[in-house]
Amino acid sequence: MGIRFMDCSGLYELPRNLDNVSFPKYATDQELFDFYNKYSEKSFPLIKFASREMAEKKCLELKQAMDWLAMSAQTTKR
Repeated sequence: MGIRFMDCSGLYELPRNLDNVSFPKYATDQELFDFYNKYSEKSFPLIKFASREMAEKKCLELKQAMDWLAMSAQTTKR
């Protein structure tokens, strides 16, 4: 089971055996595809990233946005 975080829409989970420090750098290509397709709000699933660097960048941006939402939701509750 991966690490879980709260965001405004519920829970999201990082791939197994990865934490904030190692994600997305040590994720497999398939884990990056799965993470991005599961949590991005695209109307169609992504088929391919242009490069490994682009995959890491996009997944990191998505995760940071979700972390920011989680922090905002926790702050708002207080």
